[in-house]
Amino acid sequence: RLFIDAALLVGSVWTVQSLYKALRHAHGFCTARLYYNALELFMFGALSLLPTLAFCALVYLAAGWFIRRLDDRLASALAVAVAFVPACVLNLLPKNIFQAKVHMGPVLFWCVLATLGVGSLAYLLYSPRLKKVFEIMVIPALAALVAGLPFGLRASHDLYWLKKAGFSAERALAAGLHLLAFPVLFGVFFVWFLFRKDAARRLAWAFTVVSAAAVPLISVLYTGPPMKCTEEKASGRPNFVFIVVDALRADAIEPYGSSNATPNIAGFAAESVVFEDAQAVSPWTLSSMASFFTGLYPSAHRVNKVSSTLDRRFDTVYRRLKRAGYSTWAVIDQHFYASYRGISQGFDVYHLVRCHPCKVVGDHPLVARAFPREWTRVFPTCRHPTVRTALDAAAAIERSCKPFFGWVHFYDPHMAYSPPKAFIGDIPGIDERMGWGHKGWIKVTEARSRVELAKGEVFFDAKLAGRLRDLYLAEVRLVDRELARIFDALKRSNLWDNTVVILTADHGEELLDHGFFEHGHSVYGEVLHVPLIVRVPGLEPKRVSTRVRTIDVAPTILELAGIRFDPSEFQGRTLAPLLEGKDEPDREVLAESLLYYFERKALIEGRYKLVWIPYSDEYLLYDLEADPGERHPLAGDEGLVQRMKVRLNELLVQGARIYEKTTGKAPEDTYTPLTDEQIEALKALGYIE
Repeated sequence: RLFIDAALLVGSVWTVQSLYKALRHAHGFCTARLYYNALELFMFGALSLLPTLAFCALVYLAAGWFIRRLDDRLASALAVAVAFVPACVLNLLPKNIFQAKVHMGPVLFWCVLATLGVGSLAYLLYSPRLKKVFEIMVIPALAALVAGLPFGLRASHDLYWLKKAGFSAERALAAGLHLLAFPVLFGVFFVWFLFRKDAARRLAWAFTVVSAAAVPLISVLYTGPPMKCTEEKASGRPNFVFIVVDALRADAIEPYGSSNATPNIAGFAAESVVFEDAQAVSPWTLSSMASFFTGLYPSAHRVNKVSSTLDRRFDTVYRRLKRAGYSTWAVIDQHFYASYRGISQGFDVYHLVRCHPCKVVGDHPLVARAFPREWTRVFPTCRHPTVRTALDAAAAIERSCKPFFGWVHFYDPHMAYSPPKAFIGDIPGIDERMGWGHKGWIKVTEARSRVELAKGEVFFDAKLAGRLRDLYLAEVRLVDRELARIFDALKRSNLWDNTVVILTADHGEELLDHGFFEHGHSVYGEVLHVPLIVRVPGLEPKRVSTRVRTIDVAPTILELAGIRFDPSEFQGRTLAPLLEGKDEPDREVLAESLLYYFERKALIEGRYKLVWIPYSDEYLLYDLEADPGERHPLAGDEGLVQRMKVRLNELLVQGARIYEKTTGKAPEDTYTPLTDEQIEALKALGYIE
C-alpha cells in the first residue's frame, strides 16, 4: 500500500503540474481581450486536461493490478516504475520541439499507452470491489492540496511580472484569480476526502462551486466586449501599423528582385518608399526588436541573450506614443515576447496569438502524438497561426481608438517551415510531412508533424536543401496572402489615407548561403539584409538606395507623429529626409549579439564590412561591392582595418556608457576605450587622422 501511495503521489503532482500549464494558457486568454469568451476557455481547459487525467487513471489502475498480482518486492518496484517512468518520459515531451529532451514517435507512444491499458483492463476484470479505489485516495488528495501551494506562490510571481509589464491592477487581479482558481478548486474538494464530515462536506462543495464558477465568470466579465473604444481623440495625427515578418529575407519578395510571387507586398510597395539596403542590427528576434523600439544598438540596451529582459528604464517608441495620447496594441505570434521579456511595457492590449486554444490542445504532448492534427481542430477559430495573426490584427484595427500604434508580428516564415498544403502542392517531392529542427547543429528529416521532428544529424544534399528553400518561400507566400487582410481592414475602416504602414523584418534567414540554416549564428548579409517598406499617406512612392538601419525606425515614427524628441537619445537617425526624397550618404551599421556559437560583431562603412570574432580576436574585411556574397575576406589593407577597428571600439564603448547611464548599472561585458598613447600610435602609422 505504501508503494502504491508513493506512485500515486508522483502521478498527482504531475497532474497538478499539467493543471498549472493549462492555467498559464488561461492567463493568456485573460490578457488577450480579443475574441476569447467563457465557452472557449471552458472547452480548452477540459480538452487539455483530459489526456492528463486519463494518463493518471491508467497509472493508478495499472499500479493496483501489479500490487495485487505479484509478490511485494517486485510489485512495489513495478508500481513505482509504472507511475514514475511514463510520467518522466511524457514530461520530457513539451509541445516545443526545440526544448524536447526525448523523441517519442507514434509507435513508441502507443506502446506505452497499450502497456498501461492492458494492466488497467486486467485490474478491472479481476477486481470486483472497485469501491476500494477511493480508500487510497487520501495520499494523492493531500498531495494535490499541498502541490497547489507553490502554484499560488507562482501566481504571485506572475502578478509581479504583470505589474512590471505595465498591466493595470484590474488585469493583474483577473489573471491572478485565473491562476489560483484550479488549485483552490482541487485542493478544497480533496479536503472532503480527508475529513468526510457533513459540515466540512458542505463547506467543500460550496468552495468548489464558487471556484469552478470563477473561471468562466471572470472570463465573461473581463474579456468582453473585446477592445471596444469609448473615446476618440480627433488630433489629426496619423495612425501607425508596424508589421514585422519574422525571418524574412529581403530577396524572398518581389520588390527586392525575387521571382517568388508576393503580389500583395508588391502592390503595397508600389505605393510606398522602398529602402533597398536596410540592415538589421542583430540576427535574432528579441535583440533586434529591442533595437527597433529603442533606437539603440544591442550593446546599449543589452538584450543580448535568450534570458534577457528589456530594462523598463529604456524608453520605447510605443511608450512615448502612449504618453502623447496614442492607443497602443500588439498582435504577435512569437514566444520571445512573453510579458516578462519587458517588450510588453506600454501596450494597452498585448495579444499573444500562440495562446489560442486549438493550437494548445493540438500541440499537447499527448494529443499531438496520438492523433492527426486535423482531429484536434474542434474550434471554428482554429486556423493556421499566420491566418489567426492576420484576423486578430484586422479586428484590432477596426476596434482601436484613434490615433493608434499597432504592432503586428508574424512568426512565419520562421523555422520550422510548415506551410499549409495549399502552398506546397506545386513543389515536387514535398508534402505536409516535411519539417526540420535543430540542436546546436542543424538536423533535417521528414516528420509526421512538427512535434515529430527527428533529433538525429542529417547531411544536406542539394535536393534536400532545395526543398527546404521551397518550403521557406511557400511560407513567405502565405504571409503575403494574409497581409491583404490587414490592408483591407485599414481600407474598410477608412484609415488607409491616415495610417503610416511599415513593413519590415526583425532579421533575415540563411538558406545554406554559408553552409548553415536559420539565423542568430552569423552577421552575414543574408541574416542582416531585411525589407523596409514605408507607406506614408501623401508621399510619392520611390526607391531609396541609401543604406539605413533598423534603429532608424523609432525616431522616424516619432517625427512622423509630430512628437518632439532629443536626437541624442537615439543611436539611430530619422528617415524623414530620405522619405521626402533627399540624398544622404550610406549610414554606418553595427551588427552584433549572436544567439548561437561564439559572438561576432560587424561594422559596415561604405563599401566595406569588418567582422570581429572576439573569441579568437580575428578580423575579417569584406568588399561588399566586389564581393556582395561575403565569400572572400580581403588581405593586406591594414590601414583600413585599423581605422574600422577604432570606430567599432568607439561604438561599443558608447553603447556601454548608454547602458550604464540609463540603468545605473555597469554592463557585464565592457569595452575599454583606446588610450591616448594608442591613438597617437595609430596616428603615427597613418591609420587614423
